[in-house]
Amino acid sequence: MGEALNAIWQLAKQTVETVNQEADTVTRLSSATPFLDAFGHIVIAWLWLRQALIAQEALQKGAQADIDFYEGKVAACQFFFRYHLPQAAEKLRYVASQDRSVLEAQASWFTGQ
Repeated sequence: MGEALNAIWQLAKQTVETVNQEADTVTRLSSATPFLDAFGHIVIAWLWLRQALIAQEALQKGAQADIDFYEGKVAACQFFFRYHLPQAAEKLRYVASQDRSVLEAQASWFTGQ
């Protein structure tokens, strides 16, 4: 999971570099929401991994009284990395593509005027 977190972090940095090459501020900001969503997932993944590492250490030291709690932490971390982190990668790829569909939409398309 550490390797997956490192990979998504590298993708986030590459995405920022790509977006920063765009001169127009409005275009750079047009995908702020998916970027922030992806970045939030990265932070949460980091927090889950930190908890899972602490849990694994406790289990290795024989924390039998809290075994269900610690195993639950590890399982939740695995789920987050398998289900949510790939979604962050997809959002980062979208942001890096600098899709202009949001900017090209006309208000009249939605208001009927």
